[in-house]
Amino acid sequence: MCSAASLPEPSAGDTTAARLIDTACGLIAESGVRATSVRAVARAAGVSAPLVIHHFGSKAGLVAACDSRVCDAVDATLEVFRDGGKPDDLAGSWVELLASTPYLAYVTQSLREGGGAGAHLFDLLYRMSRDVDREMRSDGVARPTADPEMRALLLMSLDLGMLLLADHVERVLGAPLDSPEMGERWVLGALEILTGGVLAGSFNSGAESTNPVSPPSDDQPKEPT
Repeated sequence: MCSAASLPEPSAGDTTAARLIDTACGLIAESGVRATSVRAVARAAGVSAPLVIHHFGSKAGLVAACDSRVCDAVDATLEVFRDGGKPDDLAGSWVELLASTPYLAYVTQSLREGGGAGAHLFDLLYRMSRDVDREMRSDGVARPTADPEMRALLLMSLDLGMLLLADHVERVLGAPLDSPEMGERWVLGALEILTGGVLAGSFNSGAESTNPVSPPSDDQPKEPT
């Protein structure tokens, strides 16, 4: 998986706050949230610890900013597909995200640790999944669903499961997930499931016609608590 070493150098136009977020994302991806202190981020970024607090208020504020950065990057990857891009476009965008940033390793570390930081990141990812699904249904790209909340969670699980089980997945496939070959297989395999389904024949037709859950009246799933 990606590590801090794969984090791109900030450009000259980046602000101090953006540089601190980049640095913190890399350290968390490598060592986890609990093991990453404000002092460690400051030291790696070449600034003082009080400056980090000045920008983010606390370590929790810094981690929340990192969460937002990671979710924005994942959402930008999905935008390629929402804008009418082809599967190969999405695969290329996903491979680039895997190979050039530590963001997916960051997600793995944060969710494995759990606690408040993990819950915050999970809730952001859930809202993004829910909003993307709603947008695609509104545009006629995705089929209607009786349970948008569960669909959003299941869609998340396709990718989060790969990340959280990365050691075993890479052992079976014989290659790291952030390699171009595996990144492309990941995206195209997921799209095959999402667009064509797995079940065939009458079983699949019966599943589509079964609607055991009453749809929410306003299609607005409750927010995670």
